[in-house]
Amino acid sequence: MQEGNMMDGDFSCMPLPSPGEVNFEAQAPQARKRQSSNGVLPYAPVIRATTLANPNAIELYTYWKYTGKIYSVQTEGRESLREAREARKLVDAYKYGLERGSGGADFRDAVMDAMAEFIDHRGFWFFPTDSTEGHPNTKMLHFMAFVYALNIYPPEHRFEEDEFRAAFLNELENFPKDKTYRELWDGFMQDGRCRFHEHRTGRCWRAIYDNAA
Repeated sequence: MQEGNMMDGDFSCMPLPSPGEVNFEAQAPQARKRQSSNGVLPYAPVIRATTLANPNAIELYTYWKYTGKIYSVQTEGRESLREAREARKLVDAYKYGLERGSGGADFRDAVMDAMAEFIDHRGFWFFPTDSTEGHPNTKMLHFMAFVYALNIYPPEHRFEEDEFRAAFLNELENFPKDKTYRELWDGFMQDGRCRFHEHRTGRCWRAIYDNAA
């Protein structure tokens, strides 16, 4: 293959995807913003656009406590920077929930839902595996392992953290064989997100806020 110059926009030197990669991508989840859509979501969204210029984790918690929504969506700046900033805000919010101990469990569950919605709309690559560092055996770690298992082609499975790798391989081993990964993700978004909740009070945090409305 003739080498090209990527600096000039010539990508002819890039290796072509293998048939396995092509087949994997065809059935893997896709970021909703990359699909043609009528804008109707198959779930009631938790995340909302924030009116705060740069909300911190405590502010996100306070807003959630009184509204049941995660006001993390960034509206200022270039899109890619907004998205990266929002993803980091969600990771920081989850870690703040961990600092609150058992009293932060419902908030952690809500942030998990917000992360899932972010990934559903924009893609998973804004959440590197090191997002879970320093917090072993959390629901977020197992959720990220689930997400990566659905989105990473098998030959690319290289993770340094033993716990994340074990959780990742466990997800792969237990995926149903009669569904595509896209179908698994769509089903998870519609009615499966409680799998990565803690349910400290014995019921989903959503039910608590729905009953209070």
